[in-house]
Parts: sequence; structure tokens; C-alpha cells
Amino acid sequence: HIPPENLDFVLTLCRTLLTVDLSPTDASCFVSMLLLPKVEALERPASRSLYCAVVSVSEHHPTALVDAPIMPILGNTNGVGRPQTELIKRIVREHMSSANTSNTLLSRVVKTSWTDSMLPIVQTLLNLKDLSVSEALMNSIIRRLDLESQSSSSSFTKSVKFAAVLNTLVKKFSSKLQLIFPEHALVQRQFL
Repeated sequence: HIPPENLDFVLTLCRTLLTVDLSPTDASCFVSMLLLPKVEALERPASRSLYCAVVSVSEHHPTALVDAPIMPILGNTNGVGRPQTELIKRIVREHMSSANTSNTLLSRVVKTSWTDSMLPIVQTLLNLKDLSVSEALMNSIIRRLDLESQSSSSSFTKSVKFAAVLNTLVKKFSSKLQLIFPEHALVQRQFL
């Protein structure tokens, strides 16, 4: 257990131990034990030291970053807090430039149950410049959007964040959507 005031020590540990020599399994374990509790406990924006510690994970072990802390936080049934959302969005936007890592994260996010607080992260993922979405992943995204919009417990039908995700999807991937759903091309043109 490392006290919150020693986040510089956490940063030093991450930079020292999370090298290319560390196995992916050990890196995920290390990150889940050291960083996940720190990120989960955020009540205000992440400190510079914590942010840099998370960034240091993305340099050599981006999969460990997806495995822990991102997916456990997104899987939280109580929703994602604003500080966690902002940290994850920033990490995704600035440090998940690898198409492989961003596709892996998006495919895993699609398989989770969505909350309103998670939607800005989904939109950030969809807005990534180098994101290349396969037809199978696009079908999964559309099924998730459909499932979430029809869920009786969902308030997504009135959510501005949900509408923003739909808007991003239609604007960025309209050609792919027309290939998947050619019979709905007329409906898609209404959104463009």
C-alpha cells in the first residue's frame, strides 16, 4: 500500500519496472495492483505523477493498460466517475495511437454493458484518427447500440452523449455503414 501523497514513488516504480523485459502477464498484474486502486480512488483530476505513471505503462505495455486499469474501471456497475472518464479519454486520445491497441480496446468495450458515463470514452475511441474498424467490429458496435437503446433500464434514448456517439459513428463510418446496411442508405443520408 502506497499512500496517495507518494505518487512520485509510484511514477518511479512504473518507469523502472515496466520495461520491455517484463512479461505482459506480469505487467498487467503490476498495473492492477499498483495503479488500478489509485485510478479507482480518484475524486478529482489525476495528478501529474499519476497521469505520467499511467502513460509510462502505455509506452511498453499498452495491453496491460487495457487489461488494468481501463477495463476494470469501465466494467464497474456503478458507472465511471468523472475523474476516471477524463483520465481514460486523455490516455486514449493521446497515447493509444496503435491501431491494434485501440481496436482491441474498442472490441472489449463493445462487449461490456454501457453506462451514460462510459459514452464519452466510446466516442473518443470512435474519433481516433487511425482507427480501422472491421466489418465484424462494426456489426458488434451496431448491435450494442441497438441493445442499449432498446433496454428498458437504459435512459440512452434521451441521452445527448448517446446521440453524440451515434452522430460520430454515422459521420465517420458512413461508407462502411452503407456497405453493411445498403437498404438503409436513405436513412443514413438524413444524418449526414
